[in-house]
Amino acid sequence: MNFEIAIALQLFDNFSRQLFQAKESLDRFNKGLAESQNRLKSLSEIMKKAFDPKAIWEASEKVENFSARVAQATALPLAGITKMLKDFSSLENARVEMEVAYMTKTGLPKEIESINKQIDELGIKLPGSAEDFYRVATALKATGMEVEKIAGGGLKAASYAWVLFKSEASPEQVAEYMQEFSNAFKIPSSQFEAFVDDLQRLKFASGLSLTEIAYSTKYFSAQLNQLGVTGRESFRLMSAWIGTLKQFGLKGEIAGTSIRSVLDNIPKLEENLAKLNKIGISLSISPKDFFDEKGAFKMEAFFIKLRDSISGIQDPIQRMKALTTLFDTEGMRAIAPLLAKNKEEALAYLNAIKDTMPAEEFERLRKQIE
Repeated sequence: MNFEIAIALQLFDNFSRQLFQAKESLDRFNKGLAESQNRLKSLSEIMKKAFDPKAIWEASEKVENFSARVAQATALPLAGITKMLKDFSSLENARVEMEVAYMTKTGLPKEIESINKQIDELGIKLPGSAEDFYRVATALKATGMEVEKIAGGGLKAASYAWVLFKSEASPEQVAEYMQEFSNAFKIPSSQFEAFVDDLQRLKFASGLSLTEIAYSTKYFSAQLNQLGVTGRESFRLMSAWIGTLKQFGLKGEIAGTSIRSVLDNIPKLEENLAKLNKIGISLSISPKDFFDEKGAFKMEAFFIKLRDSISGIQDPIQRMKALTTLFDTEGMRAIAPLLAKNKEEALAYLNAIKDTMPAEEFERLRKQIE
């Protein structure tokens, strides 16, 4: 920690001398201005004593007005200079904090030059200041994202995301969410910008906030990784799932834990299918068909096959029984909306989860389906 403080002080010294010199110049200017205004005031007093009352009044009023105009003319530039110095100080502080966050025992990493250059470009190209993007870069490092990934696309993507969602999250929060998405879906840094486009589409198509999307994702990200379901295609599938659940009144933690329950039960498919056979429900599904050569689960193909198999069960109560056996009650809430092919199936699903929501919410969704 002492090492980091020493580095920060060393970096801060690079611009503190300039600020001190600028302050000295301002102090001298203010002193000269005060002296000039005092002389004008003294001249006004002398005129009042030396001439006739009417002429004295008119002349002194002009001198005093001139003095006021001088003060007004200098006040705005001085205020602008003061603000400029304050902004410069904040910007440099943000840069120093960012570089300290990236400091290692051997100094700053080679990627820091690229990161600083990107921040300069982002400050010109995007709404927001360079200070905001320094904060994004600092937050990404604090969340544990690798420097190479930040420089290779993470910083730009997180900055674009912050501009899109700045009304609901700070630069630090957006950086944290981006790291969560990166961990959950294993998005390569080269695809980060395209991923932000996917994220934007989900937000505006579903009405979900960035916080809701991230909050749901964190509940099932570990399960996705265990199943090998990663990449942008994975995010598109999961985002459509999250958006569909919101249409049925499930979002945030409830949506996240329900999806997690489905994913937790996928490795148990053979066992659960055997349970269904014992109660007379047979589904033509072979779990082995849905794992590729690398062991990753082909989730979309599985859902399509499951939907076709479930639709062969005519009794909606039996369909719900099958889903509950395969994915338990919690998981059934998340999987059933994906499988409803018509109004009747959607209503059957809604009635099955009636006890999990307020009566007015149930009635609203029922009318929506009708």
